[in-house]
Amino acid sequence: MLRLTIRNLLLLAAVLVATSVVGLLGQASDQKPLAFEVASVKSNDSGTTAMRIIWPRGRFSAVNVTPRQFVEAAYKVDPFRVEGGPTWLTASRFNIEATIPANAVIADARGMPDAIRFMMQRLLSERFAFAAHWEKKPQTVYALILAKPNGTLGPNLRRSQADCASLFATRRQGSPLPPPSVCGVQRAPGKLIAGGYLMAQLADTFASVLQQVVVNRTGLDGVYDIDLTWAADQTNETAPSLFTALEEELGLKLEPTKTPVDVLVIDHVEKPTPD
Repeated sequence: MLRLTIRNLLLLAAVLVATSVVGLLGQASDQKPLAFEVASVKSNDSGTTAMRIIWPRGRFSAVNVTPRQFVEAAYKVDPFRVEGGPTWLTASRFNIEATIPANAVIADARGMPDAIRFMMQRLLSERFAFAAHWEKKPQTVYALILAKPNGTLGPNLRRSQADCASLFATRRQGSPLPPPSVCGVQRAPGKLIAGGYLMAQLADTFASVLQQVVVNRTGLDGVYDIDLTWAADQTNETAPSLFTALEEELGLKLEPTKTPVDVLVIDHVEKPTPD
């Protein structure tokens, strides 16, 4: 009789534990990450390379994007920090249209909000069976540093007086966005004009130009106004190289160094079924 009682108690304890675990899993499953409410993925056979990703008024639209471009935007990663995947990731193009859920918090900011990125990541997982992992790999990178020991800045790098956070906040009240020259960036081959720019943002800009990781080690806080001109290609003999212009115009320089870099390694991906 005693053995049976102990056995029953053990079984009851096991059931209670199992029920508790199931309850926890149920709670976790109820708190799913944000996802697009309705999403359509269709091939784009236009033959052009121009693409855009926008999210106006509760809608998300990615037009003529390659899956690799979509991955780079979703994970906020530079092209040179993505490894693996089949060739069709850069050869195939798609139009992706979706509805953003009403409860998504899309903060006014420069660049893509995190909420949009999370929804893009989930779409990749569900429609492209996408799986990847982050891995640190040693790479030669550039450190953005002050060019002069005394920290003197160049004539085209000035501390900004614009309060960009307040200017962007007014957008919620219906006011227009401030022009890029005040709070933002205008880029063209061999030209960069920025207003209210962080040094970290400047490092990211140079990373896209050089196709290498650039880390901010200037020690400069706050935001700056920038006007930089350099030779976009070797045929332009009238403008200085980026490295020379950076030192002469901004008082900064790029110094090569070796450091571990976070790389997104693609483990699995499949072509989606168009709908």
